[in-house]
Amino acid sequence: MPIPGPFVAICLLVAAGSALAHSPGELATEALLDLSVEQLMHIPVTTATRTVNALADTPAAVFVITAEDLRRTAVQSLPEALRLAPGLQVARVESDKWAVSSRGLDGRFARQMQVLIDGRSVYSTFFSGTEWELLNIPIAEVERIEVIRGPGGAAWGSNAVSGVINIITKPVPSATYTRLTLGTGTEERAYGLLQQAGRLNETVGYRAYVQGFDRDGGEGRFGIDAADDWREQRAGLRLEWDATPEDRVTVQGDYYRGRLGQTLLVTDPAAPVQWPGSIALPEDMRAHGGYFMADWRHSLGGPAYWAIRAYGQYDDRNELSLRDRRASYAIEFEHRLPTWQERHTILWGASYRLVRDHIGSSPYIQFDDEQESIQTLSSFVQDEITLVPERLSLTLGSRFELTDRNGWEPQPTARLAFTPTARQTWWAAVSRAVRVPSRMEFTAQRWLLQGMMGPWPYTAAFLGSPNLRPEELIAYEVGGRFLLTDRLSLDVALYYHDFSDLITLEYAEGTAGTLAEELVAVNGFDASIYGGEAALRYQPTDWWRLDLAYTFMRVHEHPRSGIDYYDDAWDERDAPRHQASLLSSFRLTRDLDLNLWARYVDTINDVASYTVSSYVTLDASLRWHLSPRYELMLAGQNLLDNSHPEYYPSSLIPTASTSVERSFSIQLVVQL
Repeated sequence: MPIPGPFVAICLLVAAGSALAHSPGELATEALLDLSVEQLMHIPVTTATRTVNALADTPAAVFVITAEDLRRTAVQSLPEALRLAPGLQVARVESDKWAVSSRGLDGRFARQMQVLIDGRSVYSTFFSGTEWELLNIPIAEVERIEVIRGPGGAAWGSNAVSGVINIITKPVPSATYTRLTLGTGTEERAYGLLQQAGRLNETVGYRAYVQGFDRDGGEGRFGIDAADDWREQRAGLRLEWDATPEDRVTVQGDYYRGRLGQTLLVTDPAAPVQWPGSIALPEDMRAHGGYFMADWRHSLGGPAYWAIRAYGQYDDRNELSLRDRRASYAIEFEHRLPTWQERHTILWGASYRLVRDHIGSSPYIQFDDEQESIQTLSSFVQDEITLVPERLSLTLGSRFELTDRNGWEPQPTARLAFTPTARQTWWAAVSRAVRVPSRMEFTAQRWLLQGMMGPWPYTAAFLGSPNLRPEELIAYEVGGRFLLTDRLSLDVALYYHDFSDLITLEYAEGTAGTLAEELVAVNGFDASIYGGEAALRYQPTDWWRLDLAYTFMRVHEHPRSGIDYYDDAWDERDAPRHQASLLSSFRLTRDLDLNLWARYVDTINDVASYTVSSYVTLDASLRWHLSPRYELMLAGQNLLDNSHPEYYPSSLIPTASTSVERSFSIQLVVQL
């Protein structure tokens, strides 16, 4: 369906309200935003090709969410911030859980997208996907978020299939400060953040924080109280050491501990089998963990350098009466050579990663091996070739990866960038990327559903398979970035994604329709996804800016013959065809900022024909700079209705979902 009239009307009201809120005689002498539209086009990005390029010149579908964007939207979580980027689908499943994906194939555990924090992978090898409920680093600590739509396997390895998100935290500042943030609201019951930065000596600086929050649960659905309130405490530290003029060492880490409420939907053996279930079983998921990472970068003069990164991370969570403990260790090396013959810029590197887990069996999930270690060895090489100076360049690269589960997997890419003028860049790319099957898909032996089918007992068992092949994507992309005027920019991208060997569930032979069904993971279908994305930034005056994003997407599955599918259509109906976002920011007075954010999301529905209807939301925040030391912010979210659903319960872990409620909050920032 097309974008509805109500969203268009709200966008017009947002824009008109911005224009009328400020008369020419009241203009502030300072600009509303830190960066102009032209400066935003030249923000340095590193995630697409692992080398520093201006955003305007990067041959990939890249969108950068800046710290200023985060401040304007008043978001309290990373998934909420990602709604700004075109091409991403972000939906709240429960108060503490999200479904985030790039270019389709969505779900709470979206399998096709790699997520990084300062280059450190936080992708879960257990379910395949990202546990966003455990990534609660303070928004105030984030420098920018680089969002790559499309494959990034050549740069970042397996699982960077439909997209890469790199959350980059702030460096240690040169100034010393102590900052306290306190907040409360209808959903954000209590929030506190203490930040401290300073210098230990002339060459060593530090930044540290302590954060805690207590958030209310969402509005239950289907007559079930989801009991999904949650709380967490987290502390982090970053040290930067300028050891020599050529060497910089960065050490950082954090630790968290939290409790996340949820309600499991399980069947009663004495009741008929039905979805979402006959028994709602509240439980608290408890989790703790942390990471430690060290980077050493040595300059070789000009753009040449070598760098070593090593990190370890640990997560311990107890859910579904199952304790999942995972430890990951990685070491990475990369080397950028001096430019060769003024045409070739070569980057190469290698990495080793070890993931160890200990998963205790529960009444719902059992494994043959409760302990497992998976090793990944990979190397990559990339050459940026200047074909015509300042006009035409070609980037060729590939990563070669070997895991304990699969043989060598090459993931090549070719990217062409054409810059006919300083104000426009056209680009095109062809890439291959793969996703390695998860621990669940490979080794799970029983995920039991039990109940009664009439007077007879019924069970269904979900079984993994050690014979699974990696899922594969061949992607074709074209796009362009245009600085139409000093105050107006446009970024567009078109793509066609050709997936093969996607994993689904098949009935084991002779079990379909029986009282003891067995569902086996198989490489059972292919899919094609195509669409377009656009982002427009317009700053008509120094005190007013508009950010518009639009996404169109279609998903088509191609089931294979001879397979008795448990389900074969959920992906086609799981992605909204249309999404749109308009963020309008302006300054009422020198010390008062107002931000209005309208979003539209098209209809989605799942295999059970349960529909999540299209919806329009409006968020607003008012920020008052009381003095150089004090700042007060009032915010409201989902202002157009009392509540609405954004997604349906996860089929992988059946928990009660909630609707997103209207909420209000107040926040005070004090510079001590």
